[in-house]
Amino acid sequence: MSMTDKLHELYKVDRQLRALQTRVAVNERYLKAHQAQLDDLNTRRAALQQESKQTAATATNLETEAGGIEDKIAKLREQMNQSQTNKQYQAFLTEINTLKADKDGIETESIGHLTRIDELNAQIEDLDAQIAEKETLKKATLAELETSRSEVASSVEELQRRRDVCRREIPPEIGAEYEDLLEWQDGEAMSEVVEEDRRRMEYACGACNMQIPIERVSELLSANGPASRCPSCRRFLFLGSDLRAALELKSQSR
Repeated sequence: MSMTDKLHELYKVDRQLRALQTRVAVNERYLKAHQAQLDDLNTRRAALQQESKQTAATATNLETEAGGIEDKIAKLREQMNQSQTNKQYQAFLTEINTLKADKDGIETESIGHLTRIDELNAQIEDLDAQIAEKETLKKATLAELETSRSEVASSVEELQRRRDVCRREIPPEIGAEYEDLLEWQDGEAMSEVVEEDRRRMEYACGACNMQIPIERVSELLSANGPASRCPSCRRFLFLGSDLRAALELKSQSR
């Protein structure tokens, strides 16, 4: 087995590992997103609830104030009915009318607060429905996350054993370069060679699309050839089975 083949075996195992880990990571991201949305909804609900309580307290105070004015008006009416002169009567009447106007204003303000409470309660009910929906989604995502973690665990363990075996087949220096590429290239340490024009012998890196010298392609065909890398992105190169078969057939026909 050539060094490229050994690297490719390791790369295939790493891609399987990455796919399994991505499945778990996706569910973790979904769960985090659902929780963030729930936190936002609950924060908004708490703010509306606090405003509703404060508005209700204000409305209660206004109702109490209006009741106090009504008591004053009742007493003034008693005094007015006992007035001895028209002047006294008119004075009481003026004061009563002033208090009635004040009371009407307070009651109007109180009604406005009560209307606002109804609006707030409607918004809270809407948020409660959204929160319930998000809680359901969160529970489903959490269940999927736990399932994926459970299912992935055994597969990851087996793949990790296979990876260790593959890794031991690769010299330390090349292995270190491969590991660096895994990190730098977001898991894509290798790239498949793409045939652009067979007649002109033009080939390119499947990752960065830069042209590859024909000498590098020839190295990949050799059973004892070195590990070849893209001159541009530095990924290790490999030949797909179809292209390898076509190139080997072409080589044999010469």
